[in-house]
Amino acid sequence: MPKKRKLDKQTKAHIERFLQGSEVWNAWANKMLAEKEVLEQSGKWNVHESYDGQFRGCLMSYNEQVQAWLDEAFVDFSDLNFEVGPSSDKIALNTNKIVHNKSLVKTVHLFDPISNILGFSYGYVINFSNFIFPSGVNFHSAKFNGRAKFNSVKFYGRTVFSSAKFISSANFSSAEFKGVADFSSAKFKGAANFSSAEFKAVAGFISAEFKDGAEFSLVTFHNRSSFSKTTFAKTLNLIEATFGGYAQFSQAKFYDEAHLPAIHAERAFDLSGATFFNHIPNYTQAHFLESPRLDNITVLEPIIKKPRHSWQRYFWNKKYSTYLARCWGNKKQKRKFSWGQFTNKHLNPDEEAHYRALKRLAIQAHDHDNEMKFFAGEIRSRRHITDCAMPWAKGFASSARYWAGIFYELTSNFGRSLIRPLICWFAVFFLFSHLYLSASSLGVNQRCENSAVLTARQAANTISLKNALLVVGLDRTDKLKRAYACLYGAASLYEKASETTQQKNHGQKPSHQGIRKNPSRRAPDIPFYVNTVGIVQSLLSLIFIFLFLLALRNQFKIK
Repeated sequence: MPKKRKLDKQTKAHIERFLQGSEVWNAWANKMLAEKEVLEQSGKWNVHESYDGQFRGCLMSYNEQVQAWLDEAFVDFSDLNFEVGPSSDKIALNTNKIVHNKSLVKTVHLFDPISNILGFSYGYVINFSNFIFPSGVNFHSAKFNGRAKFNSVKFYGRTVFSSAKFISSANFSSAEFKGVADFSSAKFKGAANFSSAEFKAVAGFISAEFKDGAEFSLVTFHNRSSFSKTTFAKTLNLIEATFGGYAQFSQAKFYDEAHLPAIHAERAFDLSGATFFNHIPNYTQAHFLESPRLDNITVLEPIIKKPRHSWQRYFWNKKYSTYLARCWGNKKQKRKFSWGQFTNKHLNPDEEAHYRALKRLAIQAHDHDNEMKFFAGEIRSRRHITDCAMPWAKGFASSARYWAGIFYELTSNFGRSLIRPLICWFAVFFLFSHLYLSASSLGVNQRCENSAVLTARQAANTISLKNALLVVGLDRTDKLKRAYACLYGAASLYEKASETTQQKNHGQKPSHQGIRKNPSRRAPDIPFYVNTVGIVQSLLSLIFIFLFLLALRNQFKIK
């Protein structure tokens, strides 16, 4: 609730002038601007800023004439409560009035004849449209209990709306702020419209709260602008906005859609620490002359509430089974039911373009981490829109991209995880080791003892390790041959016996009777099934090794 304060003579005159309308107000304002021009031409205009604690930056002058002009032109509406509704004063039944108590102003009451009949506020306008403020104006902690209209207003001096409260809508469209504009900690409970407004000096919306939509389309910031720690509860439109100075959105929170297409930033653009909830920000065709800052930016994908009915919850709880409803349902079913509620994200066909625009910004800023993050979001946003699980829905190419994206995400988190490919590689190693062991023939234990291999499990691990490492020449080692012979036996292979020393000395040819079995040199009898399984394991291991190296490259930003 606005604080009560003493109402000086000058402020009373300004309030009375405001209640008479824009014609009376602007006649006074134009007179003040004409006097200012005379002071400037005479060379008497010499002002400086003074910091009095409550209204920072008010103008002061050592010249008495100039100081008198500043005192009269300065408008102080701080802590006032602008209220609309039925009148409770019988004497002033059909007039606007100032409600006061022993010179302590509480409310500026604007009479609404319709509200007077109905007994409640019908949305009467607090109208400052087309007003001219020749010098500074202070609305600090003011409260507007109706629709506030400031459209096409000209603010020639410093404008302060800090900690102001707008209970209904606030319209500042086409307003012109020639001095510093301070909206820090202001609260807009209704829609806020700043479309086509022009800020020629510094504009500050630090820690402001927009509970409804915020419209900043075609707005122009000629100097620095700050939206740090600002909260946007509903849609933000900054379409074709121009930022001529440093623009800061650090630690801002966007709970609904944020549309910033075709914005033009001529200086640094800071989004560090900003958080986007439920919707992907739209930066398509945005133009930045300098690389934007995206450090610690958070983009949270849409969250869908659980459906009410049990049969809907069944599909909702299945992470990857919901594509059936999307891909198998015909067009009539898609119109009848909202299939998007069964998935864990909205089916927005524009999300891919939004992620692509964010990725372009990250590339421009040389932010490799966010580039990978937005690339992952781009792949996920294609699912159930351009990529579908079932090949008969949108073709085999679409189905292949869908499942390849699922595999890429699960096994490597889109090339960002070092742990996942290693876990998959070890899982394949132990799985195929078990397959090799299960394919062994009878008498495996006896053969392993004869082949100098300790156990059948060690033999299976040796074979699986060979296929997993993909080392050239490893299959020719004696240890691997003994492992195969241990599990699957050896083929009947005969070879010639060693030549005797006597035959070597006399140069005699060995006879055919010297041929005998040599168990240590017999070839392993490898089943066709084992060879096929080995090829599959080698391909899978090759994929996981590649994904691990890819993640290693991305981790250390190796070009």
